[in-house]
Amino acid sequence: MAKRTYSSRATKNGHDWSSDPIDAARLGLGSDVATNITTAIANYQVYPSGFAAWKVTSLDEPYLEQLGVFATAINEALVQGFDGLVRVAPAWPAGWSGSGTVYVQGKAKVDVQIVNGAVAFAVLEAGASATVKVRNPWGTTSVSVLDSATNQPVGAATTDATLSIAAQAGHAYLVKRASDATPSAVKVTGTAATAVKTLGARTIGL
Repeated sequence: MAKRTYSSRATKNGHDWSSDPIDAARLGLGSDVATNITTAIANYQVYPSGFAAWKVTSLDEPYLEQLGVFATAINEALVQGFDGLVRVAPAWPAGWSGSGTVYVQGKAKVDVQIVNGAVAFAVLEAGASATVKVRNPWGTTSVSVLDSATNQPVGAATTDATLSIAAQAGHAYLVKRASDATPSAVKVTGTAATAVKTLGARTIGL
């Protein structure tokens, strides 16, 4: 019903603060997340700062709500954990790559690396001692969970669709395909942009 309601909504990407990308992410519609974000950029993001405009013909006032919508939608597409089940990449668009961290229930956070639309691995950073349920990011592919504090498996590898991780506060748990090697630590690095970035007719930077 929620998906039918979303599909039948009267206004689609009707303004720069439209929550359409967030709604699509919460509903697990990765292709719509990508379409809604790129459509909103094409329609409203006219300033090189990334700000949007309500009236692209007058440019009398920059709007920043669109940036908040995009940030929330990306978080929701990357990880969701609002109802007792952690979902990794529940609405990540096909072909997109990214790495990030999202906070979830239980004072926990989840780190994820995605390459070309496919989850490489995830790490649950436990904020409390409790059993954390995580949806298998690879369906029913065999998954291993390793405790970073001991570098030992937490239980046996499993093909279950839902993983139950007996987490201890302060420990981090690597979730990976059982057939994959343990990844090395990932360092987030970057360099200052030296050229304007474009998406269609829209640009970021000067």
